[in-house]
Amino acid sequence: MTWKKREATELSEELKEKYQLSPLAAKLFSLREINTDEKLNYWLNGTEEDLADPYLMHGMQEAVERINKAIDNFEKITIYGDYDADGITATTIMYETLAILGADVHYFIPDRFKDGYGPNMKRYQQIVSDGTKLIITVDNGVTGIEEVKYAQENGCDVIVTDHHSFQEQMPDAKVIVHCNYPNQKYPFDDYCGAGVAYTICRALMDDTMPELIELAMIGTIGDMVKVSGEGHIIVKRGLELLNHTQRPGLRALIKEAGLELGNIDETDIGFQIAPRLNATGRLANASLAVDLLLADDLEVAQKLAKKVEQLNNDRKELTQKVYESALEQIKKFGYNSENTLVLYDTSWHEGVLGIASVCYPAFKITEVVINMTVDFKKYIASVQDFPNKGIVFRDITPILSDGEIFRAATHELAEYAKKRGADVIVGPEARGFIVGCPVATELGVGFVPARKPHKLPREVERASYDLEYGSNSLEMHKDAIKPGQKVVICDDLMATAGTLHAAIELIERLGGEVVGAAFYVELPDLKGREKLPNVDIFSLVQYHGA
Repeated sequence: MTWKKREATELSEELKEKYQLSPLAAKLFSLREINTDEKLNYWLNGTEEDLADPYLMHGMQEAVERINKAIDNFEKITIYGDYDADGITATTIMYETLAILGADVHYFIPDRFKDGYGPNMKRYQQIVSDGTKLIITVDNGVTGIEEVKYAQENGCDVIVTDHHSFQEQMPDAKVIVHCNYPNQKYPFDDYCGAGVAYTICRALMDDTMPELIELAMIGTIGDMVKVSGEGHIIVKRGLELLNHTQRPGLRALIKEAGLELGNIDETDIGFQIAPRLNATGRLANASLAVDLLLADDLEVAQKLAKKVEQLNNDRKELTQKVYESALEQIKKFGYNSENTLVLYDTSWHEGVLGIASVCYPAFKITEVVINMTVDFKKYIASVQDFPNKGIVFRDITPILSDGEIFRAATHELAEYAKKRGADVIVGPEARGFIVGCPVATELGVGFVPARKPHKLPREVERASYDLEYGSNSLEMHKDAIKPGQKVVICDDLMATAGTLHAAIELIERLGGEVVGAAFYVELPDLKGREKLPNVDIFSLVQYHGA
């Protein structure tokens, strides 16, 4: 890579004098091509009055007309937001404006862990079934091809408002309002979700809505989008207005953060305010943060702010734990000479992994990617073992054939068995042997097989059980379990629990205590868990229905 020194024409003495620019400031402006009277005046003196006509943004006219129609017809409107600082502020901006206009407006913030980012089909189905006739997405939506299609086909229009990059296919929404839509006329192309929402509200209200700019500013800094052009006006004016804010939620949040009104700058927003809003989505549900920003009573706001503060403290503590744990892995396995690492531990909290993935200065490591989540469903295949009985079973062979996924699944079961205090792992039949033996190895405890008849040498105990296709038996060596030992049973699949019931009977006959059972897959519809109400059961994946 070759470094090139940026060159620029020096500002005229007239401009330097007019705007009282120091030599350094003049140099920086010239390098950034802010080099005319008009550009300098816009940068230094621009306000919300200088923002472009909101109707230049793609889809704005159609969006305003559809929203006004929903308000006039008393249609239920649901704002579908996001769980970061940008999505939280965007939701607040849109909700507050529609409430002022008298809309029947509600909002939904997806759960990071249950719903994931962006449109979620199950949630869209719930929202539509609850009577919503218009969904307005904020800070998301461009990825919701199937979700938007479902809503549109079931009598619910969708207005997608977003700033993220389009995929190959755009959602077939009623309207798309996007700051970077191809060939649109709006002059600024890098708003955050809150910036797009604010622009829509300017159009709806036919007003600059200065009371919303502080929220758009928090979203802008929190999402790290451009702070040039209109982005600079949003940040500059937002900070000015925030330092005199009368919004109870922000005043309470500022107090909890130990900041002082009148002295808050962009660093405070980026490292104090935005992280506190983000903490709600990382550890709980970000609806808490929206409630805080919408609060019109200071006492209510203070109570909500204290909850946010506690979550932020928890977030910092969890981040430190993940950091230290990852550091231990680096030291333990001698990874300090690697440039890039991928680390894994199921005990790490998913909500803080992105924060913990930072440079580790104690070593010559430029990047650490910390990963915890494994979607085991992707590695499980459907098998029509009993089509005549309408039972769909699941095959775990894909898990076993991928070394990393197999280790991850083993670790999950081992962590469960460790928490249950297992002294011994029992694996029924062949698949139980494959699943349970590595678990025992990771824990450093004994493994005992429970096999079908005539598979084991020496004297055995036998227990019979019924399955969907008939009866069978399990056998264990009579001396396999010592009296009083705590046992966890590990197997690939729990269906009607016939095998599990036989294994429990054998273990208890031999004097052992069954403290839990762990499976890759569980089929709850076959009610195996209900047949053993006193057994603690853990499964990586549950399948309801076919």
